[in-house]
Amino acid sequence: MYDFISQSIQILNENHCYLTVAYHKTVGGKNKTISNKIYEVSWNE
Repeated sequence: MYDFISQSIQILNENHCYLTVAYHKTVGGKNKTISNKIYEVSWNE
């Protein structure tokens, strides 16, 4: 379905971050981002 997936994390503080997940596919010989999702994540210690 996808050729590759990339992830990124941005830490805001010790229990709060953003996680980015991007799905990529080669289309016409070029890498294209098919979908990009951003998740806000927090947790209790």
